[in-house]
Amino acid sequence: ERCIEFRDALHGREDTVGAWIRSECKRDPDGEVQARRAYESYSVFMKAERADPLNRAEFKAALVSKGFRHRKRNSSNVYE
Repeated sequence: ERCIEFRDALHGREDTVGAWIRSECKRDPDGEVQARRAYESYSVFMKAERADPLNRAEFKAALVSKGFRHRKRNSSNVYE
């Protein structure tokens, strides 16, 4: 099922960020993650699937479109 889901993502039927979220992330309504760590995790996921990741700006736009907030903190940027 995961292979079919990812194949569909690569062919534009589903987005790769959504596949990464379902596969690699734990949803926590009160949680946050450093933007750098999230992108690194996404990039590793994509490389494991033998696919090119989105660039950082595209990744950010995809997460924001899914309802995640991007915030600048003193020490780093985060997604909530």
